[in-house]
Amino acid sequence: SMGAVMGFELALRYPQHCKKVILNGFGAIGAERPMSEFPPSPGPSMAVLSPLSHAAVMDPTYDNIAKRLHWLVKEPDRITDEMVRVRQRLYQDPEINASMRRVFGLEGSKGDILEQVFREPRAEAEIRAAWKPETLVLWGDHNPGLGVEYGEYCADVIGAKFHPFLDAGHWPQWEKPDEYAQVIIDFLNDL
Repeated sequence: SMGAVMGFELALRYPQHCKKVILNGFGAIGAERPMSEFPPSPGPSMAVLSPLSHAAVMDPTYDNIAKRLHWLVKEPDRITDEMVRVRQRLYQDPEINASMRRVFGLEGSKGDILEQVFREPRAEAEIRAAWKPETLVLWGDHNPGLGVEYGEYCADVIGAKFHPFLDAGHWPQWEKPDEYAQVIIDFLNDL
């Protein structure tokens, strides 16, 4: 999602540099349709993301890292011990940890980057008028927060192709690697 937010902003600000864009998630959009009309995802709540992320950064124990990684997938057993240990080593590195604290607005920095982006989303009409690159939006059917219908709506706003992944959360690249790779190859080869 952070990559999708960055890719979304890059394509809006510098469309001349973006021929094709792949978004695993979406950027901040001020939808013209009331948000209450979109069915929630059967996946985890977005409300727990910040507390899970903050705990993983401030106290990168195995358990805190595992909980944060479990949020990304439909089934927690899809996260391996090795994945938790690798991320734990990264979060315990002083330079990486300092960077993560800045990203999540911890210890006096300007605030959580994602919260800043989503606090003032761009108007849907502005996005429709400005969007240029050919785009593919990817969405797990158990993606945290809003469900597949919201992902489809966002894709429609920018005229993007849309691909939902069944039985996947926020990390379809991990949970459905073969399907994920083929969808991307097909999109990139479609010149």
